[in-house]
Amino acid sequence: MKVFICFFCSIATIYILCGCKKDNGQSSVDSDLIGSWELRKSEGSITKNFSPGNGSIYQFTDTAYSTFSNKVLIKKGHYTVIEDTTASSQVGLVISPGQYTNRIIFDNDTLSNKIFFQISANKLSLLSGFFPLDGGSIETYEKE
Repeated sequence: MKVFICFFCSIATIYILCGCKKDNGQSSVDSDLIGSWELRKSEGSITKNFSPGNGSIYQFTDTAYSTFSNKVLIKKGHYTVIEDTTASSQVGLVISPGQYTNRIIFDNDTLSNKIFFQISANKLSLLSGFFPLDGGSIETYEKE
């Protein structure tokens, strides 16, 4: 019996030590978001393209963000990123599986429209609103 208890304790200890991995608190999605992003396209009830150097910028650090219009600071605060797979039902569009599975929450505001995002290559797309009621939008930003 003593041997069984020692064996069980040894296995449990090995499992605990090997099973734990260090979490630095930042996912790869979060680290991909960090940097400056300039607006290139806004789509909703109308579509508008923007030239490089227009000054409409989002800047992200690990936990903070700043927004600029014409290179003038408009707002700054904190954000969090969470996994959220409800984009299709929230915006009223058919979205391919695996797309827009992350949501950004600015300044702990969980009551406003959900803002989903997708990073692909050098582009950040923000998706929000409800398209069937002409209230949806997709903004595309390019990393500077």
